[in-house]
Amino acid sequence: MASRAFRFDHKFILSDKEHLASDCIHAIIKNVLNYLKVDFDSIVEFGCGNGHNLEYIKDLNLFSNIYGCDFSESAVSIVKDKGFGSFIFDMKSPSSQKLKELNLNKEKTIFFTSGSMEQLGHSWSPFFAFLESSKV
Repeated sequence: MASRAFRFDHKFILSDKEHLASDCIHAIIKNVLNYLKVDFDSIVEFGCGNGHNLEYIKDLNLFSNIYGCDFSESAVSIVKDKGFGSFIFDMKSPSSQKLKELNLNKEKTIFFTSGSMEQLGHSWSPFFAFLESSKV
């Protein structure tokens, strides 16, 4: 089997595992959710891309409501086609409007992002400020 290169910590690593990157992320997601051990109803992934994390999370059977949001209309369309709630969300200029429309119970909702922060470059502070001040 041919080796594949994956980027990690500003370096490249070689692996024969075809899905090494997503397998690692999914293991982290599962460990964090197991660590929290709280009864949550909903989960929202910011920067969900094609929804591969959402599919993994669905298979865990932990949440009644699974949402993904992304700045890309095509990503949102793909995620909707997979049966998840999805909406446009710009992490560089975040707004809580759509989250408020979903009427989520913030005490029973997990908000997370995986792999999208690096896409923001130096423009991450509006998203962090949004998370800190959000009254969803």
